[in-house]
Amino acid sequence: MIIILSSTTYHQTKQTNKMTSLSKNLLIENDHVVVNASSSTASSSSINNDTSVDDCNNKAIISAMLSQEKYYVSRPYLSVVSNNRKKTNIGSGSKTIANSSVLDVACRTRVCKWMFHIIDIMGLQHETAAIAISYLDRFMSISCLHKAKQKRSTTRCNRREYQLVASTSLYIAIKIHEPFVLRPEVISSLTRGLVTPDTIIACEKIILTTLRWRMNGPTPHQFINYILKLLPSSSTSTSSTTDQLVNKLCESSHSWIETAIKDYACIPLRSSTVALSALLNSLEDISQGADHCLPSEAKYQFIQAVSNALEVDNIEGSPLIKACRKRLLDRSTKFSSGSEGVLDSPKSSKNKPQGILESRVSSPVCASIEAYEYHLN
Repeated sequence: MIIILSSTTYHQTKQTNKMTSLSKNLLIENDHVVVNASSSTASSSSINNDTSVDDCNNKAIISAMLSQEKYYVSRPYLSVVSNNRKKTNIGSGSKTIANSSVLDVACRTRVCKWMFHIIDIMGLQHETAAIAISYLDRFMSISCLHKAKQKRSTTRCNRREYQLVASTSLYIAIKIHEPFVLRPEVISSLTRGLVTPDTIIACEKIILTTLRWRMNGPTPHQFINYILKLLPSSSTSTSSTTDQLVNKLCESSHSWIETAIKDYACIPLRSSTVALSALLNSLEDISQGADHCLPSEAKYQFIQAVSNALEVDNIEGSPLIKACRKRLLDRSTKFSSGSEGVLDSPKSSKNKPQGILESRVSSPVCASIEAYEYHLN
């Protein structure tokens, strides 16, 4: 049987399908609108220019992300932890010495690099590691600040507990944002048994409760993916050149975002701020190269469209974004110099369990875990 739809019915059906497609990208989480991560973590090669209707939907999604990103911001917590130091009396005076088991910025940096290393070995998305680090930072900021307000003597969180929270955060992020689930036993083996499957499951419940089940917030990667859809279709001569430009911007922006994620100073920043800073740095990188150069007029139109969509009057003149861009440039130079190489194999096996050096040769995962265990314990 053939069903013939009238022109009015056809257009109504088409519009309904478009709204349904948009609604699939939005979820309700704790009475707030959130973006469905599974629909926004597509690879950079899938980003393309849409029609005017799709642009409206894109701006609506960006607006929803802006309205709820404030619920996913972390606060500095290492300053609370670092205030707990041992005081040792030496003669008539006193001297404050750092406790080797207490967290510091270098410890967080190592954890971040360890997460990205594990993600690379498993062939997963870098955004998953970024989400896991967000879980870790938000949980630690809530937990440490709560203990500080209660004036507890146990505000200090040692590195073993930090490793447990980090490993569990990675376990949760993979479970939610990847097409498969790693068993707690696998995560336990990655830490060489320093955390057990039972403690991972128990810690998972604590993290979910502490974060009030807000596990699907907007990430800088998602902001970049939607912002790049605002690139004018007339920015280049051909569609293939436009695709190459978008892919280049996406790749460069994601690289800048990872630099921000590994930097403890960027913890208080919102995802949109990090994304805009990364985008502007990427535009500057591209303008300095001969390939994939964006014409000045198209760049101006693009920045105006981004400013309107993200409700920022002048993103290039924002003091916060300027400071963030400079920070990323400084950190990028430091990382590229090799001074932050924390996953290198330790030079000595002193005080290490037997069998680690042998397993380091047989498996790259074991090599990273060995370095991780060596630096955190």
